[in-house]
Amino acid sequence: SLFAFGITPAEPGEFTKRAFMNGKLDLIQAEAIGELITATSEASLRVASDNLAGKLSTFIDKVAEPLRDTLAEIEASLDFPEEDIEPAKHTALKNRILEAQSSLSNLLPTFQFGLRMREGFKVLLCGPPNAGKSSLLNALLGRDRAIVTEISGTTRDLIEEECIIGNHRFVLCDSAGITETHDVVERLGVELSLERIHWADLVLLIIDGAEEYSNIDELTKLIGEKTSNVWMVTNKVDLNPKSIGKYFCDGSICHQNFYLSVKTGDGLQGLKQALIEEVDNSKSDASHSSVILTQTRQAHLVESALHSLGEALSHLDPQTPLEIVSEDLRVALHTLEEMVGKTYTDDILGRIFSKFCIGK
Repeated sequence: SLFAFGITPAEPGEFTKRAFMNGKLDLIQAEAIGELITATSEASLRVASDNLAGKLSTFIDKVAEPLRDTLAEIEASLDFPEEDIEPAKHTALKNRILEAQSSLSNLLPTFQFGLRMREGFKVLLCGPPNAGKSSLLNALLGRDRAIVTEISGTTRDLIEEECIIGNHRFVLCDSAGITETHDVVERLGVELSLERIHWADLVLLIIDGAEEYSNIDELTKLIGEKTSNVWMVTNKVDLNPKSIGKYFCDGSICHQNFYLSVKTGDGLQGLKQALIEEVDNSKSDASHSSVILTQTRQAHLVESALHSLGEALSHLDPQTPLEIVSEDLRVALHTLEEMVGKTYTDDILGRIFSKFCIGK
């Protein structure tokens, strides 16, 4: 056996880690390799490819470079205190810090989009019993996953499945019908449904267009109190065409209203297209939105750098010693360098590469 000669099997991410340690990749690019391996949609593959190509790393370096110049100027003035910083130069220093702060503030919101690319956009299907939630789940999946019967309350537990719609990965969750019930198991299902609302990026409130409801307003209010992103979907319009427009959830709670028939397929494509657009629109509208944060580690470091830059700005006045501003900038730069891996610890590397496949 080769093991007898001291040869050991590759550890998770060992080849990528060696490439990083030898300076062939930075830490953001190394993380992108892991994202490429686990990508489940074209969109997540594209984001990972961009980061592997260095798009995010280049952006971070462009933010950091003026801060390095600023820190050098401040430290030069500390070394030669007789050379006071002129008001114009003081303003230029402040503007550089403000520009870096603005760039990172625009970058931070992209993390939610990057997270949805990696983990999927989470959609909860909820509403009264027998409204067609399970049928809609099956239609969106393109296969029969949930049991569909004429019996009210068939679904009593959470059913979670993934699918690709457009270029995006979605995680769909079918839930028990929300209703008053004395059945212990069914009541537990209702409680799970309500708790699951906090998990979802989007809640589809599905109702039966052929039914007469007296509590829809109460139901929409209940859901609206738990989430800010709700769409109402009126199903079975083939059984009652007059239901189109009959049930309508205003913009104070629901962002959109849909009328469709899962049975005939009418209106289903419109809902799918809206789901695709919802994910696309969740991408930051900021000027740097083509650069995407994908890891919690990255987002936390951007938040930390923003905090340090805010401290630097608050201390950049004639009454505060420049040593304090210098330290704030040094911390901000150290944070950005940690993001790309110019500074790191074995613990950080261990947490990153332990998620990789064996070898890689």
